[in-house]
Amino acid sequence: DQQEIAFQLMGLQWTDGNPEVKSAIAKKLISIQHPDGGWSQLATMSSDAYATGEALYALYISGQLKPESESYQQGIRYLLETQDDIGAWEVLSRSSPIQPFFTCGFPPYDENQFISAAASNWAVMALLNALPDK
Repeated sequence: DQQEIAFQLMGLQWTDGNPEVKSAIAKKLISIQHPDGGWSQLATMSSDAYATGEALYALYISGQLKPESESYQQGIRYLLETQDDIGAWEVLSRSSPIQPFFTCGFPPYDENQFISAAASNWAVMALLNALPDK
């Protein structure tokens, strides 16, 4: 799935892995980008900010995709188009709750709050990497 491929790429970067293997993993990750510019957690799902931000972050930190590339720009467009008015991204939870829900207030998505907070973090990291150096 997308997360496994993204973490393979990040792991190769963190461990100074083989450049050819890193390139092959990056190509695999880029190949599963959806036409809307985003990535999905599973092939059977729609694009979401969690998978998109994570994929863009992995591609960027590994040096395999620059923010000015078309794939990165498509991902940025997807993230900006799906960001809500408070600056977060809602992603629906796929997990079964193991404890009662309680709110921390941000983002305000009730039972989807935990995954939406993580999605917002990945999305912001991907967007920050696209800012010009100053």
